[in-house]
Amino acid sequence: MAEPRPGAAGSRPTVVVTRSVGDNASLTAELERRGFEVVAVPLVEVEAPADGGAALARAVATLDGEEHRWVVLTSVNGVRALARALSAVRGGRSWPAGVDVAAVGPSTAAEARAAGMPVALVPPEATGASLVASLPPAPATGRVRVLAPLAELAGSTIEDGLGAKGWTVDRVEAYRTAAPAGTATATATAECVSGAGAITFFSPSVVDRWIERFGGTVPPVAVCIGPSTARRARERGLGRVIVAEPHTEAGVLGALERALGGSDRRSGGRPGA
Repeated sequence: MAEPRPGAAGSRPTVVVTRSVGDNASLTAELERRGFEVVAVPLVEVEAPADGGAALARAVATLDGEEHRWVVLTSVNGVRALARALSAVRGGRSWPAGVDVAAVGPSTAAEARAAGMPVALVPPEATGASLVASLPPAPATGRVRVLAPLAELAGSTIEDGLGAKGWTVDRVEAYRTAAPAGTATATATAECVSGAGAITFFSPSVVDRWIERFGGTVPPVAVCIGPSTARRARERGLGRVIVAEPHTEAGVLGALERALGGSDRRSGGRPGA
């Protein structure tokens, strides 16, 4: 990763964004449009799984309404990996009839719908536990299989919880995350984030990466995409932790504006005035 990129010098409130370079673009552009300075410190890169996606391709090839009832999606990256596999393996064929999608939160659901996936369930809280609680028990007979394309390091909440409800969960590694090459030194990062008002986190693993690499160098406010990420931030000792409502990029933007004050920056007004 290149050295952290600060925004132009000025008195505008500063936000640190930690998503991958590809995912940071829209958030950074909107923050700057709203009058924030942005410091980009991407701490994650999304990569293909170790098998190059072979297991996911096999799972997609056999996905049908004869045995499967649900596909469970727990992240935007999982949606993208599944969409690529569907395109490569199934071509122009439609989504298999009778197979519904359960998406962990509104951002994941929106990405899935945009990819043509029939989202039938979004739990009230954007967590794996809430998703498990929202799905019904498996029927006594008939279709009892659930496909779960997950990250390499994802926990066992989905398969354990749904297994306890009688479902047979086909867990498939859909992608993995890694630290970007050339990560900036802790000293360089500390200098760039000095004076920042807030930092954004979109996954628990990125909270861990930040703390493990930069220790206590954390802006005073941490805005987190959802409850699981916020829980990890609190566990790692971050100070003021805010959960975005809704659990989307738009919710993160709104939380940042409320936390850092005011909305007159676009017209040159004083934040919080």
